[in-house]
Amino acid sequence: HGGVEWKKLKKDTEDAISRLKKIIK
Repeated sequence: HGGVEWKKLKKDTEDAISRLKKIIK
């Protein structure tokens, strides 16, 4: 229940973190 949404949210969060790291560097 809600597993797919959780995985999508987790992926979106990781993508956002990756973009932030690139900007910081």
